[in-house]
Amino acid sequence: PNCAMLLLTWLPFLLGLSHAHQLVPKVVLVTTFPPEFTRWKERLQLKEELQFPGGAGSNVLCWNSELAVLGMVTGETSKHAAQSVTALGYDQRFDLRKSAWLLAGIAGV
Repeated sequence: PNCAMLLLTWLPFLLGLSHAHQLVPKVVLVTTFPPEFTRWKERLQLKEELQFPGGAGSNVLCWNSELAVLGMVTGETSKHAAQSVTALGYDQRFDLRKSAWLLAGIAGV
């Protein structure tokens, strides 16, 4: 199964397929939990929801095509963050090679 996933991940590159149909975010906004993400989503008008089954914190990514901003909720703990960001990195819908990453968080007591 792991070999099959690797092959599917790299197949477009091996075949020389174009990145023309990929979304190219200028900024990827990463938050830990939904209440933290709400203000970002409202103010940046991240209205387009994209299914994201690999995400640990949320099964939806939010996108603003005019600003080219992609927002995600990773879920709490480093394990969930690693799972979500890795899944995004392998998602062929996105070209993240030139994206800036904004890790937004709040401090609680």
